[in-house]
Amino acid sequence: MKKKFLLTLLCVGALSGGLTLSAWSCGTDTPNKPGEPDHEHRYVETVVEPTCQDKGYVLYKCECGEDYKDNYTEVVAHSYKDGKCIWCGSENLKPTEGLEFTLSDDGSYYSVTGIGTATDKNIVIPSTYNEKPVTAIGDYAFDWSDLTSITIPDSVTEIGWYAFRGCERIKSINYMGDIAGWCEISRLYELMRRGSDRKIYIKGRELIELVIPDEVTLISDYAFAYCSGLTEIAIPDSVTKIGDAAFICCRKLRSITIPDSVTSIGELAFGVCSGLLSVTIGNGVTTIGKETFYDCNELTDIRFNGTKDEWKAIKKGSNWDEKTGNYTVHCTDGDISKSES
Repeated sequence: MKKKFLLTLLCVGALSGGLTLSAWSCGTDTPNKPGEPDHEHRYVETVVEPTCQDKGYVLYKCECGEDYKDNYTEVVAHSYKDGKCIWCGSENLKPTEGLEFTLSDDGSYYSVTGIGTATDKNIVIPSTYNEKPVTAIGDYAFDWSDLTSITIPDSVTEIGWYAFRGCERIKSINYMGDIAGWCEISRLYELMRRGSDRKIYIKGRELIELVIPDEVTLISDYAFAYCSGLTEIAIPDSVTKIGDAAFICCRKLRSITIPDSVTSIGELAFGVCSGLLSVTIGNGVTTIGKETFYDCNELTDIRFNGTKDEWKAIKKGSNWDEKTGNYTVHCTDGDISKSES
């Protein structure tokens, strides 16, 4: 139902959870149902301010129950009071003292390059050092350190070779940026392939329902590996590739929909997702990697948005479906059993 034009503007004051600015009425281009009395919507306009985790918006609501949201605004930085964010509750963490930093050759940024004299097991990397941004975690920076958690600022765009080698006890990773920034970190796998089940926090919120933003085209290798709390994934049609082991050991996932835009699903991309029951695969996929669904022993339902011939034409790596359930592939023109696929 479309809202057409503004007729009245009445300032009505503030309401809890946002500022009510005005009331207005609009026509509609949808005819009423037979016997339904004419109704001209009168909308109350309420501004909901953005927080550190959620976009702001204007809510338009009629007394009949009809409502919609518009005029979205971007999320904002944390707002701390008494050491905690008033919205998400995350602590205003102090950077770990004693870390080693190295200035870039051009003098424009720093990399954290070593544990230095720090003794903390919960490492907090600062976003700036000596008034310059910290944009990288250097090669071997934390290798064989006994870390249990790490907080990474949104200024970091690169992780060096073997930066977290031997860091098998990390159980908590807190990234202070957004999902798009996380997906763009170069060599993210140097952190994410280490260890086992752990919790990932994005801006202080545990990652449970993952919505990949539209600007992301690649879900990189190990990007969300071992994420113990992850239950849902929404992948937009901007994504063209899912990297190796991108969601390995995300045991709480129940279903996945891979859009038609994706052409390649990497090795072990959903390996050991032991709770996975169903997968929908778009008709753009041309390659499924080795052991992509390895040990997804509950997987019994695969839906493919193409024909049986198109399914059989997909290049599949060795053991791509090893230790899965006795699945059926439902194609647009019929079904294929596991033994035939």
